Amino acid sequence: MNPDRLWRKNRIARIYGAGLCLCVAASTQATLTVNSGSLGLLTSPGATNHIWADASPTNMVFDRWVGNTNALADVYAWHTTAVMPTNSATVTATYKPAPIWPISTNILNGLKASNPNAIFLVYYFPPNPAGLIFCFHGTGGSAERIFGNNNVEYYQFLRDSVVAGYAVAALDSTDRVNKQWDGDSSSTNVDVLNVKASINYFISLGLMTTNTPKYSTGMSDGGGFAPKPAYYLGFNACSIWCAAGAPLAAFNISTVPTIWSLARNDDLYDHTTFLQDAQTGLASLDAQHPPVLGELRENTPSPVYPRRFMRIPGFTAANSQTIYNDLKSGGFLDAQDYLLTDPNTSGWINVLPAGFAPYQSDIEDQLDCCYTAHQFFSDYNNKVLRFFGAQHPPVAGRGGISAFNFNTNGTFHLTVAANPGQTYRVQASSNLVAWSNLFTNSNAAGTFDFSDNAATNQMKRFYRTVSP
Repeated sequence: MNPDRLWRKNRIARIYGAGLCLCVAASTQATLTVNSGSLGLLTSPGATNHIWADASPTNMVFDRWVGNTNALADVYAWHTTAVMPTNSATVTATYKPAPIWPISTNILNGLKASNPNAIFLVYYFPPNPAGLIFCFHGTGGSAERIFGNNNVEYYQFLRDSVVAGYAVAALDSTDRVNKQWDGDSSSTNVDVLNVKASINYFISLGLMTTNTPKYSTGMSDGGGFAPKPAYYLGFNACSIWCAAGAPLAAFNISTVPTIWSLARNDDLYDHTTFLQDAQTGLASLDAQHPPVLGELRENTPSPVYPRRFMRIPGFTAANSQTIYNDLKSGGFLDAQDYLLTDPNTSGWINVLPAGFAPYQSDIEDQLDCCYTAHQFFSDYNNKVLRFFGAQHPPVAGRGGISAFNFNTNGTFHLTVAANPGQTYRVQASSNLVAWSNLFTNSNAAGTFDFSDNAATNQMKRFYRTVSP
């Protein structure tokens, strides 16, 4: 089963993502070895199997797969598919630095933090950001909840965004009773005005300028709202998760490139109608003159693998294996480890060991992601950031080497603060005259790292980046 359905780039056409088959002589002994990751159970040559990177080490995030990657559908995705090779192959998950960054909070309407009507603005700006991504919560949510590191999937999106060079911000809806976004579709929408006030606040602090690229992303009710500030405030792109965007008529006039990330078994909506609405919005963008860019992707279910729950902070491999074993022995998983029924109603909690009860919500979030229920999922982080990057004008001061050091094995390591969506070549020279290409990065998301294994054999070595 493929984890990704892509409906369209530029026009409506159902395309099923697939890996590339290694067309060589068949061998029943062929294996795909996965280092720092997991492989699904469909191991026959030619079968499409799932592959996952292990949970990121402390202060790091997933970067890419390296090795025999021709069989992978997406080398930049921590969860992707692999066409099982006919000759043995090896792939390895690699990670890049992602230090924990501090967050700042402002109460937009000036009330005390203890006041239930206080509207929180939570944010982080790296130096010279590649852009600002606003994140809008779902019904009942909050800005602080989005930035909570126990909100594993959404927080991972924030971390990936920051590593790519973006600033991130989350805002409370004005309605603090139902905690839903204003449904008004005019430029005087109170929540749109609060987004505008937030931008002006950031500018007043010197964190951004009026020309800083801006993006919106929202989950559920926040996904319905996200196109409104994107349109009225002139954002560069919009991302909608588990929603269609409201009202649909807005896509008849919007000039904002938009990407939809839907979940196949979304349990909160009539999914058939929901998907059709998103397709209608996509078609409306495409029908404009000139057409407005858009993508619609649908995440399909994936197996529950033994290390899945290591994504929860503090969980060990043994903890994750225990939960997997109980789900398997309890009859909640099929022969290929797919969930048999919706985890919101299946009763899996009855087999959860008592010691894991405090983590019930976190565990259910991971099961929802596997089942593709109504839950933010980080599987498409790189796809959304890649889409944002494609709509990204170059930012002055980005694109150069931002840090360097020697690894413990003596190799030279450098970090490039790149413009998302642009291709960069790392070049080396011994005399500043003749330059050779060492590495090309298509830069799906942003900042990237490179280690030069040949540096240990050089008396002197100079480096530079070139784009394209």
